[in-house]
Amino acid sequence: MFDTFGEFDTVEELNQAAAGLLAEGDTKNILLLAKENGIEEEYAQAYIEGMIPFLVDSMSAAIGKLTIEKENIKSQMPVRPIADYLCTLCEDDSFSTIVRSKRKSLKSCIDAVEKKCREECKRTKEQYVPDMTVFKWAKNYYTEG
Repeated sequence: MFDTFGEFDTVEELNQAAAGLLAEGDTKNILLLAKENGIEEEYAQAYIEGMIPFLVDSMSAAIGKLTIEKENIKSQMPVRPIADYLCTLCEDDSFSTIVRSKRKSLKSCIDAVEKKCREECKRTKEQYVPDMTVFKWAKNYYTEG
């Protein structure tokens, strides 16, 4: 995960890297940069061909990060539904900016939610936490603190 180009903190950094590669004519590495950041190859091709002015916008950069991160998480928590829910929130530029930040990760989010679930189940003596509660905790991980 982020092995070749590293993790970018902002959409601007990601687009600057793509612009540098494009200026060098390095289309192979633009495709690799896109793949490493969860950006579909079709978008990278459109960027290379000049059909779009930049590789990613805030929303696609955040969704790409969540997509890559969810593939690398081993957890008892249902990671996919949580990641999918968070992706729906990325339409909001301020949320997508937070998701893209290096200070936040889906792995840390899942760990925090899993901890809250254990605490809640212990407190209520139930074996289940409602999905919307789990989703709220996941959102709060990104928006609080």
